[in-house]
Amino acid sequence: MARRRNAITHRFARMRGLPPSEKALMQRIGALLDSALNNRQSSNPFENARQITSRNIYPPTGILIKKGIRSVKIVWDAPPSNLLLRYEVTFDNLTTGERTVKSSFINEVTFKAPKGSYIARVVSIGRDR
Repeated sequence: MARRRNAITHRFARMRGLPPSEKALMQRIGALLDSALNNRQSSNPFENARQITSRNIYPPTGILIKKGIRSVKIVWDAPPSNLLLRYEVTFDNLTTGERTVKSSFINEVTFKAPKGSYIARVVSIGRDR
């Protein structure tokens, strides 16, 4: 059986015996819980998001890398599409094999890590599920 989209908010709204300010606080907490459950991402511990690379979305172009002290900032040109949801940047450490995945909703990401050689991959993730 599927859970309603705002089930926790609805239950907290029906609570009795609370002052209006506490009831509003409980509704806000319920809304936060509902949004956390409904908008699951790969960083959300409940489940992994489905990784979708849409064929209707062009890959990012014009990638510019700026180096800092133990950090790197990657900036790219956003592809022209209204189906774009977010970007996913994968950093692979060539010496240890460690992989770090970062999500970005804007066309830049900053990565701080210990010394080593890294490879970065930028992928556009679409909203067509």
